[in-house]
Amino acid sequence: MFKKPLSIIIALAVYSVSAHAQSADTLTVHHPYAVSSGAMAMAGAAFMVIHNNSDEDRRLLAASSDVAARVELHTNIEDENGVMRMMRIEGGIPVVAGGMAELARGADHIMLMGVGSEYEIGTEFPLTLVFDDGTEILVQVEVMAANAGGGHGAMEEHMSHGEDGHSEHHGAHDH
Repeated sequence: MFKKPLSIIIALAVYSVSAHAQSADTLTVHHPYAVSSGAMAMAGAAFMVIHNNSDEDRRLLAASSDVAARVELHTNIEDENGVMRMMRIEGGIPVVAGGMAELARGADHIMLMGVGSEYEIGTEFPLTLVFDDGTEILVQVEVMAANAGGGHGAMEEHMSHGEDGHSEHHGAHDH
C-alpha cells in the first residue's frame, strides 16, 4: 500500500539532487559546470557553489577526474603590474560553517590541465571533490563554451602554465 507513494518520493529526491545539487551529509554542491574554448583546448576550469550546512568549518583540499591529466585548485590574483596571475592554492579552499564557497570565473576555481577528447562542449564528466574531514563528493560537471557568459576559458589564449603550476594572463581582464 505504501510502495507507490514511497517510490515517487524517492524518485523525486534522487531527481532533485542530481538535477542541480549534489551532496554528502552537510556539504552540498550546486550548479557545477566547466568551460572549454573548443575542441583543441588543452585546459579547462570547473566552477560551482559549495554550501556548508554544518556548524564546523570545512576545507576543499583537492579534486580529481579522469577527464584531465592534472586537476588543481587555483585562484586568480592581480600583481603589482596589473597582470592577472593564476596561482595554485595551497592548503585548500575554506567553506565556513553555515556559509559557502563560490568557485567562480576570475576567482577560486578547479583547473583541469591536459584534458582529453571526452572534455567537449555539451558533455558531462565526473569530478570528485575531497574535503578535510575525509568527505568525498562525486559531481557531474557539464562542459559549456567559454564564451557562455565570458570568463576563464577565454583566458586560455593568453595564458600559459609553467612548470611551477603558475600561469600568467597578459590580456584584458575577464572578470
